[in-house]
Amino acid sequence: MYLGPCFHQTVSIMTNKIMISLVFLFFSAGILQAKPGKPIVAATYNIRMNTSSDGINAWPNRKEEMKALIRYHEFEIFGVQEAFIGQINDLLEMEEFAYTGHGRDDGKDGGEHSAIFYHKSRFRLLGSGDFWLSETPQCPFRSPGGKGPTGVREAHGKKNQRDRSRVSCDLCG
Repeated sequence: MYLGPCFHQTVSIMTNKIMISLVFLFFSAGILQAKPGKPIVAATYNIRMNTSSDGINAWPNRKEEMKALIRYHEFEIFGVQEAFIGQINDLLEMEEFAYTGHGRDDGKDGGEHSAIFYHKSRFRLLGSGDFWLSETPQCPFRSPGGKGPTGVREAHGKKNQRDRSRVSCDLCG
């Protein structure tokens, strides 16, 4: 099925930007792990929105297990996709973490978030931002057939005061 030149060009641009983000993320992680010391423990989750139609698997029945898993594996950085502000606030009950991110509907709290959480005592956030996988990366972009804008949340930080390493994370959502 041919969807026209614009669709295929958009998919190509999106694929290239995703690949660039992934290469950058892996390159950054490789540099950090190549240095002496403890490697950074990171993860990413599509936590699925909070909907009662999930029945026994609805967010209220999953949130404590997710927090326990994060603590068990001692994640220092983790990303979430499909998180609404209520879910973000539930995860912030783990007081050792802060986050960067905002809702894709209004740039504040509305809609799904692609958020990056970081352990406050181990990292300092130096900056963060967003770009969209489109020909105009500074503008929210809704992919053909997509339910919402497809963007990337990026964060830049520092491991701690004594460490000169910098950490960069990209998270698509």
